Amino acid sequence: MFKSIETKSLRFFEWVVALDAKKAGRVALAMFVLIFSIELGTILFNPLSLSPDEAYYWDWSRHLDLSYYDKGPGIAYIISFFCSIFGATAFGVRSGALFFQVLFFALLYQVMRKIALPGIAALMTVLLWSTLIFTSQGLFMTNDPPLTLFWLLSLVFALRAIKTDNSVWWIPCFVSAGVGTLCKYTAAFILPEIGLFLLLTPGLRHHLFRKGFIFGAIAFALTLTPIVLWNAQHNWVNFAHNAGQVVHGQGIRLQPHFVFELLLGQWGVIGPVLFFLMIAGFIEGFRQWRKGDVVAGFYLFSSLPLAALCFVISFTKSCYANWPMPIYIGGILLCAHLLSNGIWKTSRIRFWFGPALGVNLVVVTVIHLFLTGERFGFPPDWLPTKQLVGWTALGNEVSEILDEHCDSESLKGECDKLTVIGEKYSLSSELAFYVEDNPRVYVTVEPDRRMNQYDIWAGWKELEGKDALIVLRNPEKIELLRSKFREIVPVPDRPMLDALYDGEILRSHYFYIARDYDGSVPPSPLNR
Repeated sequence: MFKSIETKSLRFFEWVVALDAKKAGRVALAMFVLIFSIELGTILFNPLSLSPDEAYYWDWSRHLDLSYYDKGPGIAYIISFFCSIFGATAFGVRSGALFFQVLFFALLYQVMRKIALPGIAALMTVLLWSTLIFTSQGLFMTNDPPLTLFWLLSLVFALRAIKTDNSVWWIPCFVSAGVGTLCKYTAAFILPEIGLFLLLTPGLRHHLFRKGFIFGAIAFALTLTPIVLWNAQHNWVNFAHNAGQVVHGQGIRLQPHFVFELLLGQWGVIGPVLFFLMIAGFIEGFRQWRKGDVVAGFYLFSSLPLAALCFVISFTKSCYANWPMPIYIGGILLCAHLLSNGIWKTSRIRFWFGPALGVNLVVVTVIHLFLTGERFGFPPDWLPTKQLVGWTALGNEVSEILDEHCDSESLKGECDKLTVIGEKYSLSSELAFYVEDNPRVYVTVEPDRRMNQYDIWAGWKELEGKDALIVLRNPEKIELLRSKFREIVPVPDRPMLDALYDGEILRSHYFYIARDYDGSVPPSPLNR
């Protein structure tokens, strides 16, 4: 049986290699249209809600600023732009993700065509798109879609500067990295990666002292001016938070089990077969760089330093699965380079690209089915989509409570709508998006929770004397708020609502009416 699979896989690869430019273009276009159509349909007809982070970033887009507590300003402006076209809807929020994903893969294919055989260019582009981590970036509006586009742009300009020995290309390279950093700080790491490559590659060190390189570095610094200005105005809290993401807030403590968590996570999000092919590619790329292959070395250095950083971090704390994401851009380009230049010519290597694509397509098909609400018999709490369930129903319930309160208050005079206060930023941001008229929301302040953007906006003094609707996951936490209001009582006839996933309870929310806020400003959380 294995012999049959091996034969078919090698025939598939030989067929791919034999494709001319015209046929390869048609295959690539057909796959692009198919994948784009599936993802567009998934976004349009997805019965599940925005994730808490998507709703959180959407609320940023209503308060455009130079930067924010967690990240730079890029994602807020992207969501604001697309919501101005499609409205404050789930599609409006997520359409930017699909837009950047399509731009990224269109550019990647064009880059592949210049460095690889036509068929391999198509195969490698589709193979990367078939991975869980790159497929999902078109379905959810996170910082990753713009990050990957600007990362790739930086690589394109940097390689052009090296190949043409024209230092002017370093300026758009660093500007692209700067714009990417406004979206996600990971993009800034491409600069030390390129610098390390130039420093360690004989014959390329002169680039570090060229005017274009120096002006590019200055342009990069200027691009980050909004983030620096915002931090200067907010006690450098953004920098403190992101430093804590890299170094554990309680100091450095070796916890090697996080290393296995990182490796297992990457094995899953990139695909088990492709994961090992990438490792083999990095090993071979190092050998070829030592032999003088500048292109192989460039793609190697655009990946491994970030991989090494994530690996080191994982010895002390959990490293998010999407942090190493950019390393696979250089990794897939390196694989295409090795295959097209006859460096990887053994059947032992070429056999695995067919299975890699097949396994990834099965995985992403299952994930897309999860997004349609399919459970496959798993308990709700095990599902990767559990954070996307119940928010629309919660928003409708809170909207009805607010309307009923207004109806009862209107008998006494003009209605003053209740202020909405939620537990944690995730709950409050979902309320801001799904409650009718998208009210401004607040987040309860607890001694041990992490700070968030709602603490920056604050505004508690403005609530003095006002009534509020408090929504909690944990009803015991209402005791933390009793001293702040004259009276707090459960909402009559609507004390709670269960979030149901296919009839099973996923989480519960509890509702309270709180009257006459005392106007005190709660202390900011100490945990950055």
